[in-house]
Amino acid sequence: RCCGQAQVFEPKVWRSADRRRAFAKQFWATARLILICLIPAFAAEYALNAALTPGSLATYVGEDSVWAIPAAVFVGAPAYIDGYAALPLTRGLIDNGMSQGAAMAFLISGGVVSIWGAMAIAPVLKLKPFLLYLVLAILGSLAAGYLFEWVV
Repeated sequence: RCCGQAQVFEPKVWRSADRRRAFAKQFWATARLILICLIPAFAAEYALNAALTPGSLATYVGEDSVWAIPAAVFVGAPAYIDGYAALPLTRGLIDNGMSQGAAMAFLISGGVVSIWGAMAIAPVLKLKPFLLYLVLAILGSLAAGYLFEWVV
């Protein structure tokens, strides 16, 4: 044998006291990590959604604003917009005066850099790769917004 001793896999962890302890330890460590990451993320998402209405957001990201696309990325990046709500929300923002480039940047940045997504991967990645991910995602969102604004 080249790989050590063969052991039979026993999926029922409750039959062994050592495995129960290891399972409980890992369960609580994972639950703690999830709670530390997700509770602040949900609180931030709630605060953001409560503070911003479509009309107030469109004021800052309208077609006449020089800062429309950067502002849309700044607001969209921390916001988690799921697949079902993203398009109707963005359509409503466009109807309230948001430029189309800003809307594209808002959509992309919200899907790539949401706070709770970033908080979930932050403990897994080292600092430099995590910061690189954030920078590339934000720059990509800005580039997509400006390019879409230019094309449309």
